[in-house]
Amino acid sequence: MPARGSLPTGGGAPRPGRRRRGAGLRRRLALAYLPLVLVATAALGAYLLVAARALYLDGAAGQLTGEARLVADAAAPAWGDPASLTALAGRLGRAGGIRVTLLAADGAVLGDSAAAPAAPAHEAASPEVGSALAGGVGQSVRPGIGGGDTLYVAVPVAVDGRTVGVARVAQPLDAIDARLDALGRAAVVAVAASGVLAAGLALLLGRDIAAPLEDLAGLAGALAAGHLGLRSHLDTDDEIGRLGRAFDQMAAELQRTIALGEDERRKLAAVLDTLDDGVLLLDAAGTVVRANAAAARLLGRGARDDLAGRPFAEVAGGELAALVAEAARTRRARALFVERDGARQVRAAVTPVRGVAERLVVLALHDLTELRRLETARRDFVANISHELRTPLASVKALVETLEGGAIEDDAVARQFLGQMGEEVDHLAGLVRELLELARIEAGQVALRRAAVAPADLILPTVARLRAQAERAGLTLATAGLAGLPPVLADPERIGQVLLNLLHNALKFTPPGGAVTVAAERRDAMLAVAVRDTGRGIDPRDLPRIFERFYKADRARSGGGTGLGLAIARHTVEAHGGALSAANNADGPGATFTFTLPLAPEDDAGASPDPSAALTSR
Repeated sequence: MPARGSLPTGGGAPRPGRRRRGAGLRRRLALAYLPLVLVATAALGAYLLVAARALYLDGAAGQLTGEARLVADAAAPAWGDPASLTALAGRLGRAGGIRVTLLAADGAVLGDSAAAPAAPAHEAASPEVGSALAGGVGQSVRPGIGGGDTLYVAVPVAVDGRTVGVARVAQPLDAIDARLDALGRAAVVAVAASGVLAAGLALLLGRDIAAPLEDLAGLAGALAAGHLGLRSHLDTDDEIGRLGRAFDQMAAELQRTIALGEDERRKLAAVLDTLDDGVLLLDAAGTVVRANAAAARLLGRGARDDLAGRPFAEVAGGELAALVAEAARTRRARALFVERDGARQVRAAVTPVRGVAERLVVLALHDLTELRRLETARRDFVANISHELRTPLASVKALVETLEGGAIEDDAVARQFLGQMGEEVDHLAGLVRELLELARIEAGQVALRRAAVAPADLILPTVARLRAQAERAGLTLATAGLAGLPPVLADPERIGQVLLNLLHNALKFTPPGGAVTVAAERRDAMLAVAVRDTGRGIDPRDLPRIFERFYKADRARSGGGTGLGLAIARHTVEAHGGALSAANNADGPGATFTFTLPLAPEDDAGASPDPSAALTSR
């Protein structure tokens, strides 16, 4: 980009700060160059005629180029229908007072606004047609139908991104030639009549008017080319100076407006990219105009750039493409629930854009997968807790009714029933206690007394407590990898409960002759503790949900418990800054539960427990 206050080559450099010279200097210059006035004036007249013709031609060519592009856009939908193209050419030619010709890629004339065109049937050899077929804008001046010079401008016609033909418009130059002839006669009369006065005026205009105007013309061309930082810097007090300052103000306002528009565009793009919902803007042809990152993710594309400019039917297809087509056709909002990638639940809503000339629609994609999962978990929780409460309550009610029916008179039977009622009440009390414990952990209301503890001191006591139970069940309970591990920052009692729960499950669901192993290893700044069994494993469909409260869908791992142990263990581990996960063994039967704990900082070794910490859930 050229430096501020300068113009590109060809427009002349602006001459900032130009001021008027005194009248004496202008008189001396006029008298000194009087013998050259007539020659200079004649040359200037010739130059002006040539320049005027060039300017007229440039202006006419620019106008015809715009009209040719409009013709190409109008002809593209009807391409391949000669009757429609002929009617279109005639209508546009009459409306614009120009000749409109539509040609196929091989130069065959498909439509012409001329009533009896004198052009050959094929015009592929015309220079403007060849340039247009090459993808550019073709222009030429040559004799037309009436014999006079005619300006031809041709542009390509594209259908689906492929050049299929040429739209050409033509306008005779009779009016321009008439103007130039009148200008030439006026110039001759002016040269003959003005004489010495013309020389002085030529100098004055050349210095005080022509040069600043040329600067402004060059500046206008540079601004049109995108050099928005250029200025004229004219500081005279006459009309040209005011024009220059107005021009500078216009350029500054244009630069500010474009910068503001670009800033707004960046803000809009940033807002769209921060949305979790996918948003796509589609045109009337179903092509993606704009898309955000969430849309690319929900449609299974790597990046939003993979969507822009592509037909939506190619990107999504199926129900979504039909939904967009229906909304674009009826100009009414439409919505649909679809499933993506076999598991993701998405609500698609298409809304036509109002208040714009172009027929645009907005497609919003709302990912409802997590919401549906939470709804399912809530329903399962209500169903599971109802089941857990119904069984003991039904048992207690049956025992009470039996006692009321006369069994209370039998001391032995009454004591037996009262014992059974006590067991059911104890089960209910334990269930309520675990529910309250889980609620307190999730609410962060349980004190977490963390201290630097050696992994062996966390694991070995719990393993020792259950070793006898493992031997009675015919199982092998062992540890591995505990030596040389750095201490972890944990609440020994809480983590002991987590490990106890995992070992109870492993022993319960491992058949006799199997083995349960507790192993630990360091993973960067964390310690990973794994409880591995050789049981039947877990159904892969249940793995994502086994840490939900009351979830016991896997019958290989359902027993008489409440179904809250794994949920409590997960929240306890997460409160320590770790994570609890489960997976089936890849090298044999059984499953492995793994939880991580953060390593204690070196300066915390031997630190006292912190009673101020509280359990929190993610």
